[in-house]
Amino acid sequence: MAISTQSGFGNAFNSVEGVLEVSTHHYPGSYTILIPGQSTVAGSLVELDLPLPADARIESALFEVIAEPVDNAKLSTIADIRSSTPLTSDATSAATVDFGRLVTLGGLLGDEEFTSVLGVDDVYRWTGTEWRFLASAPEFAEAATERLLLQSTNGGDGTEDLADRLLEMAGVVLPAVPPSLEVLIDGRTVWFERQGSSPAEIDEPSEPGLAAGVRYVVDRTDAVREAFARAVAAATDPAAPVVIRVALRAAAPGALRLTPQINVLRVYSQDFPPQGLARSFDLAEEGVVEVEVTPPNAQAVHEVSLAVRGTFGPERIQPATGPEISDAARIVLAVGRSLLIGLPRTLVSRFGTVSGARLNLRAPDNTSGGQVTGQLLAATVDGRPGEPIEGGTLSPVQVSDVVARWYTLPFAAAVAVPLPPEPPAPPPQPSEERFVAAWLELQPGYGEVECSLTAGSPSDVLAPGGPLRRRLSGGATGGLTDIPAIGPLRAAVRVVGLPDRDHLIAATTLQVVDTPDFLDVDPGQTDLQARLIMRTPIPATPPVLLRATCAAAGSLTLDTVLVTYREQEVSL
Repeated sequence: MAISTQSGFGNAFNSVEGVLEVSTHHYPGSYTILIPGQSTVAGSLVELDLPLPADARIESALFEVIAEPVDNAKLSTIADIRSSTPLTSDATSAATVDFGRLVTLGGLLGDEEFTSVLGVDDVYRWTGTEWRFLASAPEFAEAATERLLLQSTNGGDGTEDLADRLLEMAGVVLPAVPPSLEVLIDGRTVWFERQGSSPAEIDEPSEPGLAAGVRYVVDRTDAVREAFARAVAAATDPAAPVVIRVALRAAAPGALRLTPQINVLRVYSQDFPPQGLARSFDLAEEGVVEVEVTPPNAQAVHEVSLAVRGTFGPERIQPATGPEISDAARIVLAVGRSLLIGLPRTLVSRFGTVSGARLNLRAPDNTSGGQVTGQLLAATVDGRPGEPIEGGTLSPVQVSDVVARWYTLPFAAAVAVPLPPEPPAPPPQPSEERFVAAWLELQPGYGEVECSLTAGSPSDVLAPGGPLRRRLSGGATGGLTDIPAIGPLRAAVRVVGLPDRDHLIAATTLQVVDTPDFLDVDPGQTDLQARLIMRTPIPATPPVLLRATCAAAGSLTLDTVLVTYREQEVSL
């Protein structure tokens, strides 16, 4: 059994027959099962069985077809030999050689090509209506016939002797290439020689030994898939391999060889005990859920498909994960001191209206926490804090947990944030505030609250940090003091709102961890079919993780997760 691989790259983001699909690889590299070819030195039919795993996914099915003349074919393998009545009185015995069809012959041969041992003195061929003399020796020129009558004048021959010698020692020359080749799968003809062959390559092909031979490489992937589906449906043991019978047939005998090359992958159905094939998650807030989908005995994973269901409201949170929280420092919100947090343009611009901001907050140790309130301010042309935005007053939020977590600071009403003009490129000043769309001014109503910081830059696209300023006496604002050991101080911030028409934000993003491709889905009550095809098959070193990133609170169900993979070993 030979193993080979295929590769071919492209880009496709499609909805195929109702299945959302993300793919950057049209033909995933798969392993090839090269079934040892079956051949006949002389015959008109070769058959073999293709054993395939019941969970196989057939990527391609190629068949190498070879047909050649034969310079010495054993006569008994292609004809029925029986004793007969001689045509002439001087003959002591006779035998009829019946080929059952019209065959082109180039003479008879004995063991090691010595014809004298055959004892054939006269050769007649059947014309369809009568026996006609052909030659007075086993050697004769090419002739086409369905039957031969052979006679011997050996005085020692009995009635059966000539037929017995022919059965044991006779050979025949088949000078013509077997015609009218056809490939059959489960007894159904799927290819005729007149159809030609598909341009393809096959591993280590067997080349014809004679110049007059013919060779085709036939692609019959769909026919094998259909036969495989029938075999799986009829199988009584779902764990046992299924068998497909394939054959090569010719209209006349010759040297035939049929070599299948089947590219297959395995398909593993992930189970989630004790729930079964589906696993559900109730999400109190945005975030990530992961499930392991590592197939057994897998070398590489090529694809993950599943059905997704869920319930999510219309609001979305950006980013759904991150930014990364810094352990270097926190900033304390205290009564009488206002802190301003810049909301990054890359987040705010995704929303038609903004309904709040989320901050990572905690109550300082040995305190009962405090209450946070404030307002939303517009950003000026140069990105500095400006005037209050109508409806942007924050509803007070209590913070009492000593463990930091994300809190939503909601506005009194949904706000359409007026974005300042896009900063010029390159910007005239190096300030990070050019990436700010609006400012959130915070002030505790009482107590103290700690706000988590991040090293994320306001220019980051996925999870930016928010620049910080403080309110000065007299109403102006100023930057915070830089701490060289820590670097710029930025707040970890997320934005809550309704997406606008130009920035659709999916409720869930599906991805196989450590792969670059992802699929955005908005699941509902009915199954949404999704497929993730790996750009390059990933190693199946455990764990292989399917990640669902949810941009809102809600419920999510992952159902019928099928993992297409390559086995470590093939033993069929």
